[in-house]
Amino acid sequence: LPLLNINVGMDQDASGIDNVFIKGWLLGFKTNEIKSKIDDIIDFSELGEYISLPLRTYSTGMVMRLFFATITAFQRDILLMDEWMSVGDERFSEKANLRLKNLMNSAKLIVISSHNKDLINNLCNRIFNMNHGRLYVVK
Repeated sequence: LPLLNINVGMDQDASGIDNVFIKGWLLGFKTNEIKSKIDDIIDFSELGEYISLPLRTYSTGMVMRLFFATITAFQRDILLMDEWMSVGDERFSEKANLRLKNLMNSAKLIVISSHNKDLINNLCNRIFNMNHGRLYVVK
């Protein structure tokens, strides 16, 4: 499950629900798998009735909540992350961090790219550093 660019695949004229399906299909999920996650995605994103409106009517925060909720609703064996994602206000960010930690606990392999050494040291049991095209084992 790539958590690299959650904005890929957005259709500004489609509803939030339609965008959930678009994002799910782009991630390789079947329609029935996406349908089984719809209620969770709506609840987690806290969009309520806004889920039926076109994406172009959403604030940036609402878009981030929707796509974060969508891509993190699915459990995968491999998780690819570019930095630790922080979305929304403080309360939603705490909820999102818990969801990311749960995803990490269920994944078999997690690859995180980050410049935050404390984050890497706290989360990772193997650390590699890339410098000028060379890979070095740190931990």
